[in-house]
Amino acid sequence: YDRELTAANLFAIQTEIAETIARALKTNLSPVEQQRIRSTPTESLEAYEAYLLGRQRFAKRSAEGLADALTYFRNAVELDPGFALPGVALADPYIDLAGDRGCPLEARHRDAQAAAEKALELDQNLGEAYSSLGYLRFRQHRLIEAMQYIERALELSPNYPPLSRMYGILLTDLGKVGEALKWHEAAVRLDPMSAELRRSYATALRSLNMIDEAKGQLEIALEIDPLNPGARDAIATIEWLVYGQLDQAIKQYHELILLDSARGVHYAYFAQLYLSLAQEQRSRVLLDRAMELAPDAGVTYWSRLLFSLYSGNNSKVPEYAAGIIVNRFGAPWQLGFGVAQLSYLAIESGQPDQALAIYAENFPELLSEESPEVHNGNYRAAIDLALVLKTTGDYHGADRLLELAWNFIQGRSRLGWWGGYGVEDVRILALRGKPREAVSALQRAIDEGWNLLWWYYLRLDPALESLHGEPEFKAAVAQIEADMAAQMQRIREMERNGEL
Repeated sequence: YDRELTAANLFAIQTEIAETIARALKTNLSPVEQQRIRSTPTESLEAYEAYLLGRQRFAKRSAEGLADALTYFRNAVELDPGFALPGVALADPYIDLAGDRGCPLEARHRDAQAAAEKALELDQNLGEAYSSLGYLRFRQHRLIEAMQYIERALELSPNYPPLSRMYGILLTDLGKVGEALKWHEAAVRLDPMSAELRRSYATALRSLNMIDEAKGQLEIALEIDPLNPGARDAIATIEWLVYGQLDQAIKQYHELILLDSARGVHYAYFAQLYLSLAQEQRSRVLLDRAMELAPDAGVTYWSRLLFSLYSGNNSKVPEYAAGIIVNRFGAPWQLGFGVAQLSYLAIESGQPDQALAIYAENFPELLSEESPEVHNGNYRAAIDLALVLKTTGDYHGADRLLELAWNFIQGRSRLGWWGGYGVEDVRILALRGKPREAVSALQRAIDEGWNLLWWYYLRLDPALESLHGEPEFKAAVAQIEADMAAQMQRIREMERNGEL
């Protein structure tokens, strides 16, 4: 193909290649497919180039990359307002940037909605637009609507790799992890050189507790793009939550900060790591940076709440817990933790009815008199609510929730990449009045490598307060404190050696 480089010629060449391949494979293209490959999305080569550069920057997934992507996509729209693809492409970085750099979550979601709808006005058969709307609804926890958009997108653009990824993520959230894995595998087959799709594939493997396989995919992602922050973040999280190696996790977070220094969420989690290592000042510095970069993000409120509890400054607990609830589109665990802290304060002030009202507003399914529903998004909240119910004298309701939560965690992994149940079995046993069994379960957890937020659960958690006088409990606390001190010593050695 030896022609002048114009947008018209570029798309004409693509059409000829597609039709030649179809003939060679003796494949009949449907009328819709023929119309799609023969269309000319834009007559502006500059607009098309800006769109492609935006996709390239978006693939980096760093805060800087997302901001650059928005600039390129906006430029493409300005160059050709009738070019639908960059218009819909604006939606995804709007969603991913929500909460960062002081961008209010709801405002960014409105921007994403408007961008996708505008693109559909230009091309009602644009599968990418329906895919973005599905992604937005997923982030808003409106799963039924998300599925409707994704299914429509699949009808229109079945070979769009991010769509296969999004469908896999949605299926995972609906508990269909085996089926979800197949869609993530399909996404990687469609675009094997995408580091971000590899990272999502690793997340799907995580849901099946295939941690080693997940880490392998993350290492491939870093081979493809050594600067990919998502893969680096995921490896750090595995070191932290699965292997219990906070020193190695901190080493990864140092690399992550160098790769993506403008993303507030990294500093927020980094601060939590140092709290577990009893480094309050280091944690404070990192948390201040998170507040500067992402003051409205749910994870920032969660880290501020944890820091307040750690330092004993409970006066700010209501404010930070309320911030988590307002930003309820984050992890269910964060929402449950914030609700629990507000309910505990209500109980301490002699207002158990207020504590129940908080749960009725945020986890109404747990208070169903006929059949409380316990699932992955609320089983921790069910345990916290059981404690509240006990204080009101509703022992039957508390025991029912504890039984449902107990049944839910059976067969699941204690340690996981944001998927393990941690010491929830210990909490259930303690609330059931079985201190000896609870202490034994705690010792098993520590021996297996658990240490996530250990200082909160072993020092402050009301559910485990009845265990504090047990000699074995005190010995378990001393054991984990010694391990944290040893890991901090290794971090200082890495700093002296210039590794950090």
